[in-house]
Amino acid sequence: MTTHSPRDMTIHFTQHLRRLAPRRQIRTEQRDPDERRDPNERRDPNEQHDRTERREEPLSASETIGGDDEAGSPSTSTAVPGSAFGRVNPGDASSSDIDPAVEDANILQLARGDVYPPSNGGEVRIWNTSKKFADFGTVWLSQPSGEAIQREHEQEVRVVDTDNPFLDFKTSAIYVWNAMLGLSADNGFDRLQSRETVSTFSGLDAEFDIVCCEAPQMLRASKRLADEYDAKLLLNKHNAVFELLDQQLELRSVPGVVRRRAVRNLRQFEQAGIDAADGVVFQSADDLERFTWSDDTVVSVIPNGTDFHSIDEGGNPEAVREELGLGGAERICVFVGAFDYDPNEVAANVIADELAPALPDVEFLLVGRDPPDVEGENVRTPGFVEDLPGVLSLADVAICPLTMGSGTKLKMLDYLAAGLPIVTTDVGTQGLPLEDGETALVRNSWDEFASAIEAVVESEQRQAALAANAKRLGEEYAWESLMEGYEPVVAELLSEE
Repeated sequence: MTTHSPRDMTIHFTQHLRRLAPRRQIRTEQRDPDERRDPNERRDPNEQHDRTERREEPLSASETIGGDDEAGSPSTSTAVPGSAFGRVNPGDASSSDIDPAVEDANILQLARGDVYPPSNGGEVRIWNTSKKFADFGTVWLSQPSGEAIQREHEQEVRVVDTDNPFLDFKTSAIYVWNAMLGLSADNGFDRLQSRETVSTFSGLDAEFDIVCCEAPQMLRASKRLADEYDAKLLLNKHNAVFELLDQQLELRSVPGVVRRRAVRNLRQFEQAGIDAADGVVFQSADDLERFTWSDDTVVSVIPNGTDFHSIDEGGNPEAVREELGLGGAERICVFVGAFDYDPNEVAANVIADELAPALPDVEFLLVGRDPPDVEGENVRTPGFVEDLPGVLSLADVAICPLTMGSGTKLKMLDYLAAGLPIVTTDVGTQGLPLEDGETALVRNSWDEFASAIEAVVESEQRQAALAANAKRLGEEYAWESLMEGYEPVVAELLSEE
């Protein structure tokens, strides 16, 4: 079987969309840099924005995002998909040759939680996006706390501490917010917590060209700020979050009627955000196909990536081995994840209850923050380990026994970069061009999963073949190449001003 590169996937996806709907003409004319307004000069509040002109239509789902209206909840858009792609191959651009249209841009990113130092996949993605945005001008990252970024990256990223108590605790930022969706996609709790974020900027002496939303909880605030600053609204869609909520509620045995209403409301909320946005970046074609968008929306797929060169260097596996108290004879099977995230916690239980007992001669190493409360003679949960390349270097096989989740899993990309043989479920392959038997072994029953691990650790030949194929694929997902895909997206948005 043939393994397709990120370029192949994007070309195929573009061709697929052309068959679905007429493609909007991409603007090629670029604004003269000398004609760009002074970033310190506020726009005339009476100046009309092209997005405002589009809103002379009857009330739609997008109208409920950001307003303080009590009435109505968003309904799913029935727009026929269309697209404007900034780049077919996100690796073709040179970071030293920035498009004049994006120079001196002011970009505000709104994140739900602290991003730096990143300790899970979503934070890694946001932080790499922040660094790329800094190539275009000034990037402001709004999050609950910013001391670490301010100390180490003051010249690259400016930090706005979100003065929002609703974001300080996972209970209110996620669980209560999700629970309110059971009542309505347009509810008082979301309006209140969004108002707290918006108020942060009331005394800020800044101007923004683009407001980038990094989480559904930040959507209403992002839209209000984009309207206030007459900026373009860009959504970074990390997941089809309604699918993830559905899986999590099923896990908790929530009554079906409540679950269906909450999932429907979240899907409507996400769709309303896309309807209101000027641009949307999806992380996989799979997630994109779950939504619709208008033909004047800039849409792109920019996959997740990996710090390929850092991981390829291998870290210091011997120091990690000593730190974790490992001998030299164990067969080590590694699973990386933040275990305060439900899908990873469920996977940890699968490892402890199903895989570890079936393979007593294999040492299972569960690495990541908030280590899970699981037991097993051959299960270790050291928590967050600074030297991830070292951890991956000492492993014999990497696993991803996920049964739930959405979007591309960054752990899988790190495994590929490390050149590790991988055993995964179908969920782990989402968004990636993995071929069973070539770049990974894909198994969906735990008996077969355990047998696949055993087959890998007992065959040096199979181990070597899977590892070599993984390494070749992993190199194509280096962050620095993939993040170039943001340049044409930003250029397209700013050329519309």
